[in-house]
Amino acid sequence: MHVNNEIGVVQDIATIGEMCRARGIIYHVDATQSVGKLPIDLSQLKWT
Repeated sequence: MHVNNEIGVVQDIATIGEMCRARGIIYHVDATQSVGKLPIDLSQLKWT
């Protein structure tokens, strides 16, 4: 979960994604609560 709408936590999805990538772990992000509220630049995230 990128943003928790109940307690306000915003996860560092770029850092978590890099940690997972380094270990060969598939990483999925639920960004439903952050769309339109926080900037998400897909060109900056290594999502492929």
